[in-house]
Amino acid sequence: MELNTVFLFLLVILISYAACHNHYMHSDQEARITYTRDFLLNFKSPATRFQPDDTLLVPSECVRGNNNAKVRKRGRKGGIRERVRRQPFRQPLPSVMFGNVQSLRNKADELRACTQYLTEYRQACLICLTESWLTEADPDSSVELEGYTLVRMDRNQNSGKKKGGGVCAFINNTYCNPGHITIKHLICTKDIELLALSLRPYHLPREIHQIRLFVVYIAPSADTLAAATMIHELITKAEEEAPDAANFVLGDFNSCSLKEHLPTYQQYVTCSTRNDACLDHCYGNIKDAFYSKALPGLGNSDHNMIKLTPIYVSRLRREKTKRVEVKCWTDVATKALQDCLESTDWNVVTDGTDNVNDAAPPMIAHLTLRPWVLPRAHLDEGGRARHGLLKDGDEVPEAEDLVAV
Repeated sequence: MELNTVFLFLLVILISYAACHNHYMHSDQEARITYTRDFLLNFKSPATRFQPDDTLLVPSECVRGNNNAKVRKRGRKGGIRERVRRQPFRQPLPSVMFGNVQSLRNKADELRACTQYLTEYRQACLICLTESWLTEADPDSSVELEGYTLVRMDRNQNSGKKKGGGVCAFINNTYCNPGHITIKHLICTKDIELLALSLRPYHLPREIHQIRLFVVYIAPSADTLAAATMIHELITKAEEEAPDAANFVLGDFNSCSLKEHLPTYQQYVTCSTRNDACLDHCYGNIKDAFYSKALPGLGNSDHNMIKLTPIYVSRLRREKTKRVEVKCWTDVATKALQDCLESTDWNVVTDGTDNVNDAAPPMIAHLTLRPWVLPRAHLDEGGRARHGLLKDGDEVPEAEDLVAV
């Protein structure tokens, strides 16, 4: 009796499982949409005609003209900023960040954060700062940036002041090898504080051999004429040493201007740097080299940071391609020339003289009649060649000086 009960119980469970499995498989087949191979190959083909009810079977993302579908634009983004973003350190000219920080000592942490998280600072090849207020007591490790080479010029006793002043430059190691940075001048006077560098980065256009960078700070109480004269002398000397170099003079000029002393140089900063005034300038000997943009200053500094984005196009891409045809000697013509030179008795032509001036006229006359110089040399009745090297006004050799070929 107990065996019959257990058998019936197992039979009921088996029948229930079979019924549930059959219902699940049946419902899954009804919900699934299948497509044949021919249907997919002819999908949206002109030969295929869909009925209004057939489009309901096609997924919405596959229906052409769906408003919800995202349309991908062809090509890629263009413009100066996009080009610099893709290759920030392979541009013809470096991207520069510069400004007056008014003490770098208490803004070093903020500058490190900017170079790590802000694209404008992180992709800058050069960061030039004026009024660093650094002294000999401040080691480089207190203000240095990871991945940058620091070059600084602190204010000394020659300026006649004890505090303030000073300029420095951070050069990105990805842009320029630290071994290719050369300090040219370190000048500190009561009128000007200047740091001059020579850079040979990894990538430069063919027409530019190196970059000369001049970081300048001119105090409001300085003699602007003396400062401008000194800058003019340094620029003249730099142009004599490297005529193909790109020279850039940037920094805080206050009331000083270089338009009269450097008339061929262009001033790139067009935005305001302090309130509504433009006190920070950048001069260069390359036309339309940078585009300027004002950014917030560091810390409590009342000067804006200036971002210079390179817009210069190299000569290789700017000029049109020129096609030059070059005619080359064939092997047959070369062998014919060699045979003519070997078979010629030069003693007869030169009359056995060792004087080059005496041998030149008969030798020229002999070469003029050679077929490889004057093809099928024909002389008119006056003895002048109709086609060849002789032109109007040239002296024709006398008949006795001509040697028969």
